Amino acid sequence: MRPPDRTDYFSGPVPRLRQPLKRSDESSLTIVPIEGKADLKAFIRFPWSVYRGDPAWVPPLIRERKEYLDPTKNPLFRHAAVRLFLARWEGVPVGRIAAVVNHHDLRYLNEKVGYFGLFETLPDLTVARALLERAAGWLREQGMAVMRGPVSLSVHDEVGLLVQGFETPPMVLMSHNPPYYAQMLEQFGCSKVRDLYAYLLTATGPVAPAAVDRVAELVARRGRITIRTLRMAAFTQEVELIQRLYNEAWASNWGFVPMAPEDVAFMAARLKPLVDPELVLIGEINGEPAGFALSLPDYNLVLKRMNGRLLPFGIVHFLLGRRRLNRLRIIALGIRPTYRKSGLEALLYAETWRRGVARGFFYGEVSWVLEDNHLMRRAAEKLGGELYKVYRIYDYPLS
Repeated sequence: MRPPDRTDYFSGPVPRLRQPLKRSDESSLTIVPIEGKADLKAFIRFPWSVYRGDPAWVPPLIRERKEYLDPTKNPLFRHAAVRLFLARWEGVPVGRIAAVVNHHDLRYLNEKVGYFGLFETLPDLTVARALLERAAGWLREQGMAVMRGPVSLSVHDEVGLLVQGFETPPMVLMSHNPPYYAQMLEQFGCSKVRDLYAYLLTATGPVAPAAVDRVAELVARRGRITIRTLRMAAFTQEVELIQRLYNEAWASNWGFVPMAPEDVAFMAARLKPLVDPELVLIGEINGEPAGFALSLPDYNLVLKRMNGRLLPFGIVHFLLGRRRLNRLRIIALGIRPTYRKSGLEALLYAETWRRGVARGFFYGEVSWVLEDNHLMRRAAEKLGGELYKVYRIYDYPLS
């Protein structure tokens, strides 16, 4: 069985930018905090104004966005202060931004960092600057020294501004934005702090590239490493195990903060309907959990057709479209430090490749990888990965 033509899903021009709005009186621009249902509705729906005509954009589910931004449903609000701002020009929404002080993260960071995220604006520098100034001002009032982003709303959700790879659609849980956002942030005074890389893999058969497959075969022969799949019947316990492995494996990475337990439970509940247990692998060495690989089918191919709605026809697109998915995203692959020279990493990659192709996934994305995480970058390149998207995290000094 051969993979479909890559151009089926990876084609299309770079989106054309809309012209800035013509305005006669800048005093008509207001930046107001979200206070009621009407404002929140406008905040959630505003991106449709930005991405109209962009073939690479994937509309979020409106219902999911409402739950995510609901303080009574998202446990992030229990340990984080969040302010949402909407920009209006003569009453018409023209931009939005979120500012976040995550008190859980501050316990692990060496500086007082606040986040900005959910940043969207029409191509107008006046609007962009006003939004960023409002978010920075609020974070400064909270005692923060640095504004970092885009982070929406947590470092464990969508992070980074797309600066390369605009012509292709994002994979599940990855962001997308117009090319002009980078210029806006940099003209405001934001500067790069880290780049995040996304590698594209294309499978032509069930066997991983030779450099990885040889190592995986040698490791498998030793017999002390076993790979098992996620046990959905014990989903809660499995999530707790992956959380422990994740926290230990990523502890030394730049900007890492462990997830709060309540955030883990919330994320797991959101992802559970999307999980294919055959694509979530846990590696054990002599019976001891040593690492894991977490991959998700790319449901963005379905979400694009749903246009933000489950009803009346969105659920039909979901049920029919999920059977034709042929892309997956390797979201996380982590090895406990004690076992990093065991060859488990190659075995997890090779097994993910084999299982993915067997289930009809011929395209994969390894993302995101920190630019200075040379170990993971080399691993992605050995798999034949093509660096095809770059996301950037910016800092803005507040003092």
